[in-house]
Amino acid sequence: MDMDEQWKTWDSDRSKDNMNAMLQSANPIIDKAITSYAPGSSPAVRSQAKILTRRAIENFDPKKGMKLQSHLYTQLQPLQREAMSYETLYAPERVRFDLRNLRDQSNQFNIENGREPNDDELADFTSISKRRIAHLRRFDKMVLGEGRFTPEDDDENDASLPGTQQAGKIWQEAVYEDLGNIDKLIYDLRTGRNGREKALSVTDIGKKLKMSPSAVSQRLKRISDKISEGVDYE
Repeated sequence: MDMDEQWKTWDSDRSKDNMNAMLQSANPIIDKAITSYAPGSSPAVRSQAKILTRRAIENFDPKKGMKLQSHLYTQLQPLQREAMSYETLYAPERVRFDLRNLRDQSNQFNIENGREPNDDELADFTSISKRRIAHLRRFDKMVLGEGRFTPEDDDENDASLPGTQQAGKIWQEAVYEDLGNIDKLIYDLRTGRNGREKALSVTDIGKKLKMSPSAVSQRLKRISDKISEGVDYE
């Protein structure tokens, strides 16, 4: 079965087995993209390539006129930046080792679960403490800036976690530990917690988690209300 037929099979029945078969059929495209965009890169880049390929498969619209192979190849361009992010030669050897492990395991979690892990899940998955994870991220070339609580200006459905800066750290951590896994991830992504790449807008979080912006906002509002309770107690 060629790739186009495989995609039609997956599109009619979006099961895990059909996605795995689709990813298998996309291996030649992945190989070509790695050769072009990330030659000689870390084997972990292939894991990221699978994540990008999965997203490209899910986002492919044959009505737009682009061939599936071309669409997948184009969507794998970020591999070039991904490969560069592994070039942390200035970092101590132990940091490079742990950072490589952190990326590998984060990519593996994403492949297995269809989303990136929150910090608790990442710590459990890698056996690296959250404090160490935050330290490692400071060495990552991909870090764009410190986590911040300010909302994006163009975010139509905003929930900026009011009161977060004022609430005590102990209360914040208590609230965080009581959240479910998805809410923890939303909080992590919204605040850039523990040195994540950047704080994301509600819209971008929704795209990552395949949720509507309003659903993300509602979850953030509940988290914000819990944090604000700590302010009231002070």
